[in-house]
Amino acid sequence: VSIGQILGNAQAHRLRSFSSIWFHLMLMTTGALLIVATGVYQPWTIVLVAIVPGLFKVIDVNCDARLQGLIPSQSRATIGSIKTFAGQIAMTSVLAVFGALAQATSYRTAFFACGVVLVGIALTFVVARRKISGPGLA
Repeated sequence: VSIGQILGNAQAHRLRSFSSIWFHLMLMTTGALLIVATGVYQPWTIVLVAIVPGLFKVIDVNCDARLQGLIPSQSRATIGSIKTFAGQIAMTSVLAVFGALAQATSYRTAFFACGVVLVGIALTFVVARRKISGPGLA
């Protein structure tokens, strides 16, 4: 997981010119990897699970860079702090729900549920983008 995050952070800048839709597709891919890993459920599928944090870091770094570019400099520190705080709350909530689900059912079920949620979030972004931009611009 750590190696995936390191590689994702190190390579994220190479994708800065990519359209937002590519990051939505990457998010969908992270969910799909988790779904496939839980469906196949063989020892080698841990590699699929390990790829997820790297892809997520690529998405996170690029989205954060784009957000920073949109915020006026006099507000950047405040908005960045609020964004970080909100992200920490969200991640703590995700981990709590994941842990409770894994304990109540299994890790397989919890990873599958995370995969489904990630795909759902990505699809929501794609649909919202199409509604805002129009079908020809998504």
